Amino acid sequence: MPDTLEANKAIPVNWTVSYNPANFSTNKLGMTLPLPLEASPENHLLYQVLHSNVHTCVYGEDICDAYVAGGYVRDKTQNQVKNFTSNNSIVYTTQELSFPNAGRFIVFAHLAMPAKNSSERYDFAVYRLITVTKPSSSSSGLIIGLAVGGSVLVIAIIGGIFWHRCRRQKRTTKNDNFTATQGADDTALMAQDPATETALAQWRIDEGEVERIKLLSEGAYGEVWLGNYRGTMVAIKKLIQGRNSPREVQDFVNEILLMTSFSSPYIVSCIGVSWYRRSDMVLLVEYMDRGDLRTMLDSTPPSAIDVNHKITIASAIAQGLVYLHSLETPVIHRDLKSRNVLLNSAMRTKLTDFGISREVTSETMTIGIGTYRWMAPEILTDNHYSEAADIYSFGVILSELDTHQLPYSDQKNSKGNPITDTTILGLVMHGKIQPTFHRALPEWTIQLAKQCMSYDVQDRPTAFALAHTLRTWLAETN
Repeated sequence: MPDTLEANKAIPVNWTVSYNPANFSTNKLGMTLPLPLEASPENHLLYQVLHSNVHTCVYGEDICDAYVAGGYVRDKTQNQVKNFTSNNSIVYTTQELSFPNAGRFIVFAHLAMPAKNSSERYDFAVYRLITVTKPSSSSSGLIIGLAVGGSVLVIAIIGGIFWHRCRRQKRTTKNDNFTATQGADDTALMAQDPATETALAQWRIDEGEVERIKLLSEGAYGEVWLGNYRGTMVAIKKLIQGRNSPREVQDFVNEILLMTSFSSPYIVSCIGVSWYRRSDMVLLVEYMDRGDLRTMLDSTPPSAIDVNHKITIASAIAQGLVYLHSLETPVIHRDLKSRNVLLNSAMRTKLTDFGISREVTSETMTIGIGTYRWMAPEILTDNHYSEAADIYSFGVILSELDTHQLPYSDQKNSKGNPITDTTILGLVMHGKIQPTFHRALPEWTIQLAKQCMSYDVQDRPTAFALAHTLRTWLAETN
């Protein structure tokens, strides 16, 4: 949702309410509720229906909340209520809002859920503050996403999604002794829009305080170094020399801006940005001292890592996807693979490498980018794709957790020889091949992985559903 909107313009609002009906009757909402929730003896449904709506009010009003009595005249736009009984597990709702006058407003999506009888209920809401300006020739759009599930798992996920993003104070010091490399013309690179300049300035740190220690990895476009910043080990990402044209630097800037917008325990945290010339810009992120998941799997036999640990890793990956896919403008990773899953000695698992990630827009949904062994068929065939592409990649990672092998590395052709990369690519594009499983993981996880890798995107689960399944198993097992 943008911070500033325009008066007298229609604003589309879409939100989703989803939950597990069984968790209402078994009281798994994750808070102190009376047991059990009462149900109708005729149809075994809960007495109350659920309802969800979007409210708006003037910022600062005493009744600007989701829980006031219905008799108050509070909404500055017409709200829409969606009622549905507890045998429905998901409802998609849409409406349009418009603000007739300029001012500061609160917009919040409200969900009420049933309690033990018809006179009680439990309320949840997520909100945003917006400034409505006087009409002009342009207009803006609003998308609010709300997903609520009937268990402590999904409620906890929502809490992570709507964390406030931290902002850093402006630091714009310069080290005249910094040696710049030859590359893009900084005059062109400095021509950023004001919003970009402001965002970068908020995260800028003194390059003199950044020490490179050793090279950790190198790819076609960039390097990752182990570094030290104010006594803390960090990972430093930079473009390699010869890969700093204006277009390549701008792509790197876009990645940095995306990283600075994230705030999740399942995404590698951004520490800051440093540059003398814009073409020498480096990104500092938290250092994950256990390296990537692919390296860990290569160095250990499947039996050396217990099932609980593997499911914990998978659960963290799924929750990282929940965060990305539930942002105001959903983000598709597009290069989710075991190399981009990092681990640390505190047993944390986080997603990294958002160099080709994109916000979901019509312009970015037909660009086939990524590592093909993990890529969904719809990306390989250059078709329109969605968040479901990341779910396919997640299924491939589950196969790696089961076998510890590189996907498809054990599959042979009719002559008993390893199949070629070109053959793998063609078979994946047409849904004719999936990675091998050795049954080191429980059977239900293998079936889950195969569902994730369904050729039909409609058959793949959502990130919410994956996270719920994995966290539920962990809670019941531990």
